[in-house]
Amino acid sequence: MEPGINTETLHMDTDDEEIQREVFEKWMNFQLEKRLSLRRVWNLFEDLRDGEFFITFLEALTGDVLPRITGPWLFLAFFTYWRQRWNVEITLDYLNQQQINLRNITTAEIVSGNRRVTLCLIGRLVAHYQIHKDIKKHKQKMESVQSWLEDFHPNSKNGSNTRTSVSHCFKNCC
Repeated sequence: MEPGINTETLHMDTDDEEIQREVFEKWMNFQLEKRLSLRRVWNLFEDLRDGEFFITFLEALTGDVLPRITGPWLFLAFFTYWRQRWNVEITLDYLNQQQINLRNITTAEIVSGNRRVTLCLIGRLVAHYQIHKDIKKHKQKMESVQSWLEDFHPNSKNGSNTRTSVSHCFKNCC
């Protein structure tokens, strides 16, 4: 071990990575099952290296159809790396178009199986496709409740006092 490296921190980072990997694999498999896909994530780092699986996952997640590099020559070992690389490039280009922050995430890092970069990528997918969607639904529900309160508040004549107080309440809590 090199001098100056804290082995406890290194061990915790490895444990955190393992927990993230398990959570992300479960989330990805849940998304695949929801769309009735027969594919499953068995090893997050290996499965995403294969750009074709990554494309299949994004298609299941978004409902969009993405192009992919296929053909009979794909079984030749020489072309496997390039097929993976091209397909991962297709997925990253698509994610860029979807306005997903891909700073510090490169095709080479995904194809090489870089654990931290792969976890970062999946974390950003979760944030974009799960958390933002849930926040949007929650915000729509809150706006609906706010509208209902404004319409049916018994103490307001024209609703302006209620609208101001309700708006202030919702802005502070959401």
